[in-house]
Amino acid sequence: MRPRSRFPYQKLPGSLRGFIRRASLWEGSDHLLAVSGTRFSEEYRRFYYRDIEAIIIQKCPRSGSIGLYVASALVCAIAGTIAATSVHAPLAWAIAAVSFAFLLSRTLFTFRCSCRCLVQTAVSRAELPSLYRTWTAAKAVERVRSRIADAQGLLPEDITSMREAAGAVTVSSTLIREPAAARNTGEKPASFGVTCAIATFILLLIDAAATFAFRDAPANILNSAWFRMFTGVLVLAEGVAVVLALLGIYKIKALRRLRNFLLASLGFFATEVWFNLNFNQLYLSERAVLHNMPSVRVAWHWIELSSGTLALLLGVGGLILILLNWQTYRRGDLLAA
Repeated sequence: MRPRSRFPYQKLPGSLRGFIRRASLWEGSDHLLAVSGTRFSEEYRRFYYRDIEAIIIQKCPRSGSIGLYVASALVCAIAGTIAATSVHAPLAWAIAAVSFAFLLSRTLFTFRCSCRCLVQTAVSRAELPSLYRTWTAAKAVERVRSRIADAQGLLPEDITSMREAAGAVTVSSTLIREPAAARNTGEKPASFGVTCAIATFILLLIDAAATFAFRDAPANILNSAWFRMFTGVLVLAEGVAVVLALLGIYKIKALRRLRNFLLASLGFFATEVWFNLNFNQLYLSERAVLHNMPSVRVAWHWIELSSGTLALLLGVGGLILILLNWQTYRRGDLLAA
């Protein structure tokens, strides 16, 4: 019996596994093998170590598998609806919380820990779709680095004598530092403010989902201790996030549009809190009278519908704005106005 040959590839860190699309990267003896495709077909591409000029890691938002977002959002919505209308509320709320935590973590990874990895050769530049997280890209590049060095060789550490022997002009490697007084003191870190802005818009989406889910909920649910605690924590988190975001980016000129979105969110948040506090005081003092007035119930229904719609528009619009301008926002140090 003929012995089975040894598999000539080793899998590198990182893989894309969606419901339809898949991708992986394999390390061979003299080349990289990129495998990409769908569940029905695959495409193979080789990159020989001797031909690789550069491997580029570019930070940018990458979602990975869109199906995971859709599935977790559906599970969260279904579990939340069951929790609001069923007697098995604790289990349903636990499932909804786990689904939401997974969705939130994936969203944060999409904006903060994602990248595009490109392989540059003399004739082409190709993307490696399996390396879409920064840590997996760094691990893969570190493993491939030695292979490329063995195939192409390394420059000596001291090449000054070689340059002088060849008659080249020697360039000083001394770093010329700019005086501290000449530096632009208007530079401010923007990454913290942008992160708080992302949190603000995500919390607005949660606010909109809660408003739509409990719009016509019975009074025993709206007056329950867990619902009051949930709304209190949500309101506090929204307020803290939007204030910290504005403090982080308020004077940065390049973030003017994001600042305007945050100011609109702050105005919406303040109006919502003021209206809810005043209406709750009126409702508690005149509960017996207002409960029997259909017009009041209809008006409150449309007010909640408008509030949820505005929160949804602000949350979606803010996240889209950040996504479209991520290459500007991600830099961290932007000139102040």
